[in-house]
Amino acid sequence: MSAEMLDFDQIETYLACPQKWEYTHALEIRPEENTQSFNRRGKLLRIALLTTFNSVEGSSEAAAQMAINFVDRQWDRFTDDGLYLSDRQEEFDKSVTKRALQTYLENYWDDHLSSAVEHGTATGIQVAGRTVKTGVDLLSRQNNGHFVVYDYVPTLRGITFSHPQENKADQYLTQEEYSGGYISSILRAELAIRGVSEDQDVDTNDVSYVVVGLHESVTTTDGSGIDGVAVEPELRDLTEWHSEYSESNHELLEATVSNITQADTTIPESWRSGLLQSTCRYCEYKDMCKPRFNWGVEF
Repeated sequence: MSAEMLDFDQIETYLACPQKWEYTHALEIRPEENTQSFNRRGKLLRIALLTTFNSVEGSSEAAAQMAINFVDRQWDRFTDDGLYLSDRQEEFDKSVTKRALQTYLENYWDDHLSSAVEHGTATGIQVAGRTVKTGVDLLSRQNNGHFVVYDYVPTLRGITFSHPQENKADQYLTQEEYSGGYISSILRAELAIRGVSEDQDVDTNDVSYVVVGLHESVTTTDGSGIDGVAVEPELRDLTEWHSEYSESNHELLEATVSNITQADTTIPESWRSGLLQSTCRYCEYKDMCKPRFNWGVEF
């Protein structure tokens, strides 16, 4: 990656915690593998979908079966023996993954895929002298010419709510409130909407951004394997965050990119409680965090 290029993942990490950004991207310290199970699940689901998008022409049932077969073939690449207490637990997890793909593809193939423009690509804009890019899992164009960006995640954990109640970007800029991962989902939507509008030469009002939590709801049923679980996705439209707070969202993007460029890892004191309750609690680097950022908390 060139010095001028910046992947949004760096911004996402920096917004979660500037010190975590230093460990992850500046020092490139790799955490233990067993801390990355949620990330690996997201990667498996995304790759299975994109592989299916590339390979299948025809029915939603055929697409779902291809995705299920992909998980069966690739499961061992995305898991680890230390992640599960028993074989039964792993089998349940695998069944949920396959059912999530099947449910989404069989129920949303016609609405989302039949109008697909591109998938597995990226978009970006110029921010504070850098080209900032984010992935585009699926871009669809509706009959009225409106574009919709779909982003796929395992669950909506850490994704902000659909309807804005307050200007989180402004609160972050003024250090009034630590927003952690919630603000990153808002800024990723902002970046994607602006980038796609430039790529497609349309107004930003003609672009929407939707996050798909592929297995947001999971229940058990009578049966075994994939037949023993019922999975429901949830679609969360974040477009309104752009409509309401585009200017402050972009201002925060610029401030964050500038801080990353300058490698500024200063953590405001006002964020202390928010960091400890969210990022620090689940951070892969918490055992090695510098004392001045650890605040003497016992984990």
